[in-house]
Amino acid sequence: MLRSNFISFLLLSWKLSTVFIFPVIIYFYLILMTFYTDSFTFQQLDQGSNIHKGVVVVVYIIYLLVWKSLNRKVKNYLKKFEYS
Repeated sequence: MLRSNFISFLLLSWKLSTVFIFPVIIYFYLILMTFYTDSFTFQQLDQGSNIHKGVVVVVYIIYLLVWKSLNRKVKNYLKKFEYS
């Protein structure tokens, strides 16, 4: 029972990662931009040029494409453990 609940939790986490990854991408983009410039804040990202927003959206779309290609494999892998 506990194993089944844990597998269900992992499946739910895998599905919700498509939503929760967006703030993570923004956070790491801010860290990366701060490394290259002296101070780059979320306000500059939000009100700045559209190139920064475009980069974040492109990285998110790439994540979604990778997620979609791995989704069936991850689900089958977790289901295998649920019934073993």
